Amino acid sequence: MSQPRRRNRNTFVCTFCKRRKVRCDKGSPCSTCVKYANPVCEYSKDLLPYSRTSVSDGSAGNSTLNAASRSVSDPVMAVSSANGQFSPGSYAVRDPYSSSSSAHSGSLALENGSTLAIPAVHSELELLKQKISLLEKSVVLPPTDPIVDAALWRGSGDASGDDLHFLRGRNPFIPRKEIFSFHGPGAPFLNIKGKASRFYAPLTWISLVSTDSLLRHVFTYHLKHFHRYHTFTFDHNSSSKPSEVLFVNKFAHESSIAHDMGYRPKQEDQPKYIQKYHEKAKLVGLTVYDGDIPNDMDMVEKLLLFIPSRKVLWMLIDRFFARVYVYFPFLDQTDFELQIARLLGSDSREHEKITKIYTTQKMDTIYMGLLIIVLRFGYLSLFKNSEALNEARLYPQESTKEAEEVSFLMSNPIPMDSVDLAQMSLHQFGFLRYSNLRILQLCLYLKLYYIYAPENCDSADDTNAKANTAMLVNTALSLGLHREPDRYGQRARDEKTDHLCRKIWYFLLNLDITESISTGLAPCTNRDYFDTSPPYYEPGNENVRDTEVESNAVKILRRFDKFYDPLHQVVSKVAKVGNQMNVACFCKLLDKLEAEYLNDLKPEIFEQTELTPVDAAAAIESKTYMQMNFFILCVSFHFFNFYERLGDLNLAYFYLKKVLNVALNIVLPFYDGYAEKSSVWFRDSTDIAFAPTLQTLTHKCLIVLLAVSMRCRFSMLECETSHNHERSLLCDSGYKRRYDLLNEVHDLSCACLNYFLDICSTLSNRYYYSWRCLKAQRKMKKIRENPEFYLSWCKGKETRMAFNNDILEDMVALMKHSLDKVQSKDSLKFRVDTPSSDIRDIFSNGGGTPSGSIPLVTDPEVDDWWMQMLSVKPFLGKPVLYNSQPPPQHIASGNVDYNLNLDDFNIIFDSYQGEYKPT
Repeated sequence: MSQPRRRNRNTFVCTFCKRRKVRCDKGSPCSTCVKYANPVCEYSKDLLPYSRTSVSDGSAGNSTLNAASRSVSDPVMAVSSANGQFSPGSYAVRDPYSSSSSAHSGSLALENGSTLAIPAVHSELELLKQKISLLEKSVVLPPTDPIVDAALWRGSGDASGDDLHFLRGRNPFIPRKEIFSFHGPGAPFLNIKGKASRFYAPLTWISLVSTDSLLRHVFTYHLKHFHRYHTFTFDHNSSSKPSEVLFVNKFAHESSIAHDMGYRPKQEDQPKYIQKYHEKAKLVGLTVYDGDIPNDMDMVEKLLLFIPSRKVLWMLIDRFFARVYVYFPFLDQTDFELQIARLLGSDSREHEKITKIYTTQKMDTIYMGLLIIVLRFGYLSLFKNSEALNEARLYPQESTKEAEEVSFLMSNPIPMDSVDLAQMSLHQFGFLRYSNLRILQLCLYLKLYYIYAPENCDSADDTNAKANTAMLVNTALSLGLHREPDRYGQRARDEKTDHLCRKIWYFLLNLDITESISTGLAPCTNRDYFDTSPPYYEPGNENVRDTEVESNAVKILRRFDKFYDPLHQVVSKVAKVGNQMNVACFCKLLDKLEAEYLNDLKPEIFEQTELTPVDAAAAIESKTYMQMNFFILCVSFHFFNFYERLGDLNLAYFYLKKVLNVALNIVLPFYDGYAEKSSVWFRDSTDIAFAPTLQTLTHKCLIVLLAVSMRCRFSMLECETSHNHERSLLCDSGYKRRYDLLNEVHDLSCACLNYFLDICSTLSNRYYYSWRCLKAQRKMKKIRENPEFYLSWCKGKETRMAFNNDILEDMVALMKHSLDKVQSKDSLKFRVDTPSSDIRDIFSNGGGTPSGSIPLVTDPEVDDWWMQMLSVKPFLGKPVLYNSQPPPQHIASGNVDYNLNLDDFNIIFDSYQGEYKPT
């Protein structure tokens, strides 16, 4: 008996699951596509346009065959000349918001009316491939949601001028896509060969790179081809100059890889390197103590090695309370000065060496630590971001009182390694078991120093920083700073101390939320668990003699209270890992936050038409404005990748446009010439609390521009390697227009990227973070310009520029608008009162560039400078209490091939490959 004949039925599975022959849950996207990061989850439809055409109609059949043949012969792209729509290969879906409903094109026709002959099909297999390709091109996409259309990303004004206002407070979404998570399916850890691991939160820079469907392949590519981290062959007899080995050694120590690394003996010729280092260090405030400190030396004796003369000490204390205290107001000036005078034996301001410290109790070591931090902050406030300007201040041409004081203080440096002594003083107490207000003050100032000191690199998006903040918050809770003393009849502290405690508590709240919006980690605080009132100033409760400084400090802290709740609510949604969040709910919260928060902020620095000094309150408000845009950039970049993978290209571009607006319309025009302009803005204070935020935001902007330029480069390479590329450029106007737009977007994005890198190069002579960022981006440049990465390494996991021509034209207008703003930066007029502060003359005498910006320091000079610093103090940047042996003074260069170790947070950032040897 014959078997019953089974009826053939279509299987409703996505094309990806069908190719892999696995079960499909028929989701949109399905779980398999999500797991394997397949950007296009689509389902086949039995809709064949050519099936309704009579086979006997020779012209129609040839047209269909020609279209299929062209799809096979040119797998890179299919261009419809009628509407400019571009669909790259079999990877990216057609723009679902395009008005075109054409499924296939006819025979390839030249513009002069003739036709091109298509090679005959020589095998049945090729014919089947042609039919499959034609079927893929003819899939009818489902209707789009009414909220998403091609006009979504268009403003009401010109192509880019009103974009910032138009995009603010708008975060559209697709109702049928109800869930989203900032925590991807991959493990959020970086492992270092089983020895250590580092967690990265969803809004950190490493997470942005890992989220992007193209940039994440850069990591694996570099790891595959250049990972030789453990190949060290030291030449013990070498007397060569500081080398890349020092760089490797430094962050191997920072990353907990090499705590057991041995020390090298001191080299005979080291003094000449130290002398060369000190000549440069005086110009940027990064001097070190010249000599070794015996381990058995008493702490008081060590302090005497670091502190300057009495005159310099009191001048730096006065400078701290006049210029730095407004940003970090956590000391009482009168009490602090009394304690320091007691330790020194008197309050004499004579220019004489301090020979004895009078300690009477253990708590005096805390005041010694606070003194070191205050002196170091006061010393750093002397320096600007231009080496030429610093040199003019160190060796002034005019003999004014102010110029002589600045030159005198700069000539008596406070070594940067003195901060280790402040940490040592903290370790005299069991601060992990118990605490008091003085210990909390020292912990807080140490935290601030590691955030803002130019030689350190504790960026805002480093998840390690959150651990210290949590400890500070819990210490404050244990001391009762979260409770309002005015709510109770009996006072436990005096009025000035209560005022000081309020300022400390609200600064910790600000610090906690700032780190949360920078990393995506949950805040450590909650409104339900404190009732402390915002700090307020009234005569008698001030902690500094200058009441204007006190008033500005209170104004800065009080302003944050208004935005604590909405920021806490939004960032808590980002940090949630248990379940995927509701997109509609989150976007509404984000709309409200952007509309109310950003519109309420008045960033004076960004709105200046004339370059004039700004007060501290205006500077901090501008910094807060940058931090909020920092958060918008990170969230929008996640949404861009999310909708790009779904194929919702208009929504994807909407969020990419928000990101580009932050990077190009806000950050780039402001950041360009920052070293020059900051000398005027912060003439009466210091930018020490401003620059780190700007550097971190700039780092994120570099990632965004890199993602755009590499997508364009991918599409361009596949066009250029196609066998009929030259023919299509001549015969197909749509193809040529598309290719020209890709080139233009790529060139403009690279131009913007180079602007950022040039500014990083300017700041890299002072800021360690900028130098590390610059070196990493120079390494990335080698990868993004290497065709092998796109054509070989990314084969099968392509991420091309899938936007249509209209979107590309809008991107071109946006980038050109930003570059025009940068090139017209000289419209800002300098208005400086004193002749000795004529910054334009100083820059012009130093050989400024045609645009009037600061002359850039060449890379070899900057590299040599940082290599010398690491040679003198290899473990700077992370606190190292003096060990049983003195820190190594020199490590001979050897056969080292160090590259970007992609298993670790710091080493990814610190890419330095050894193509440069200092002189």
